[in-house]
Amino acid sequence: MEEPFSMDLKTGNGFEAISHQFGPPDVVVNCAALSVPRACTMDPAAAMSVNVPSSLVN
Repeated sequence: MEEPFSMDLKTGNGFEAISHQFGPPDVVVNCAALSVPRACTMDPAAAMSVNVPSSLVN
């Protein structure tokens, strides 16, 4: 059984291991989200980095 991959959506750290194992993806589906309005308001940078993880597609 394969070990799951750990990835940081804020920085993109860990994505290289996935790309190295399986090759570069054609599609990335982000199922993670910060959806608590108060948390998003308090830390908009974190909300953007998780909800719109540009580090995955750059």
